[in-house]
Amino acid sequence: MEPGDLLLIQGPPGTGKTSLIAHLARAALARHLFDYDGRAPQDRRPVLVLTNTHRAADEVVLKLLDRFPEVAPFVIRVGGRRADMDERVARQTLAERAGAREVLGEADLAGNGAAVLFRLIRRAQTYHDHAGIFVGTLGSADAAELRGLSFELVIVDEAGQATEPAMLQALRHLPPGYAGRLVLVGDHRQLPPVVSDELVPPPVPEAFRQLGLQAGDSLRTSAFERLARLYPHALITLTEQYRMNAPICSLVSETFYEGQLVPGTQEVAERALAGWLSRFGLSVPASSVWSGPPVVLITTEADPDARDSGARFIAGRSPDEARDNPREATIVAALLGELIGSLPPDWRAEVAREIGVISPYRRQNNRIRQELLRHDEALAAVRVDTVDRFQGGEREVIVVSLVNSNDEAAIGRLHADWRRMNVAISRARRALVIVGDRSTFIHDPGRPEEDEARRYYRALFDGIERLAQQGQARVLDSRTLP
Repeated sequence: MEPGDLLLIQGPPGTGKTSLIAHLARAALARHLFDYDGRAPQDRRPVLVLTNTHRAADEVVLKLLDRFPEVAPFVIRVGGRRADMDERVARQTLAERAGAREVLGEADLAGNGAAVLFRLIRRAQTYHDHAGIFVGTLGSADAAELRGLSFELVIVDEAGQATEPAMLQALRHLPPGYAGRLVLVGDHRQLPPVVSDELVPPPVPEAFRQLGLQAGDSLRTSAFERLARLYPHALITLTEQYRMNAPICSLVSETFYEGQLVPGTQEVAERALAGWLSRFGLSVPASSVWSGPPVVLITTEADPDARDSGARFIAGRSPDEARDNPREATIVAALLGELIGSLPPDWRAEVAREIGVISPYRRQNNRIRQELLRHDEALAAVRVDTVDRFQGGEREVIVVSLVNSNDEAAIGRLHADWRRMNVAISRARRALVIVGDRSTFIHDPGRPEEDEARRYYRALFDGIERLAQQGQARVLDSRTLP
């Protein structure tokens, strides 16, 4: 990359975006150190990494420390210590590196306080002067550690989840005339920016279309997505993933990535639930859902008990979070109870921690948690969460509860964004179970705003049928289950 260049890196699920960022940052730091001739301005530094969330920023720091421990003296985590921060990350904040807590805790501020503070400031300034990789969030772009600094390379992680105004904060730290290198890392086929009050977007003026804007764009359209349309030649898509086994990867790849995504190694491709349990001397319960192929669809379309609660709400005026499906919750709990119940008691919580249950609706998640506890206390260790909160996570086993099942084929506002389904099913490493009413998601009720989503859902269920023909998936009728 030359000064002034833009690079867009699309990282589908499991492709190692954080590892790539760590490698880019380390390479840029090494180049800066090797080329340094003592004449570069003190306010020009090698690398700034800004992320959309604190979690992602902490992961970048940890990846740098794990992969390249030699760069630790040059890394500053922008901001202060947080209660939920990993201790190794906390030690990379400027205050911790300077020993501020220890110095101020032992100092006699009424006596030699001024001298102690002066030495502390000098020590912090020394660490700051020698730092080459600064890692923070987009919200910390104006933090004290970054004021007055420009960077040769600015990397924005989670760029597909950041609103465009937030992402633009990164530009303030490019050299004058934007004569630096800007790398945006994200995936516009996963969750978009979170916008609390979504308004109907106004029509896009014709003059703005040359900027990559199109009808329907709003604050939920990230700069990453817009720039990917505008500069397709600047977009690189990572195609090797290191999370999902071959059948799950195939389903995600064919549905959402035109078949480009593949397992990065043979070991990843062959991951199986039985192989994971065998490490602990355990086995999959025989003659169960878990003893067959790694992808399972439990369809409830013919199950009269598996209707959602939408009939109790007024369409368009009741929050989606209030929707639930008691029958699906019962099925999920029974499946996981069967898996956990077959294991020795001492191992149940350990295995349960590697299981995730995903539904877009909070009410459904609460119901599932209650059902799980009725089966086995060890199932309290299962992570049950919404799609939005699960992005960035992964588990050996993922169970997805679709919830929506009704005569109107109403999939709701949350499912209408098909990217949630991409995130949900791509969290699984070894086993994926989808529970829901296929017909609700594939039938056309004449709502044009859902047409795009339904195309993806049809592709998803067609993909499962294709895998079933190959012996890599199973389709079960929920009426055959307890």
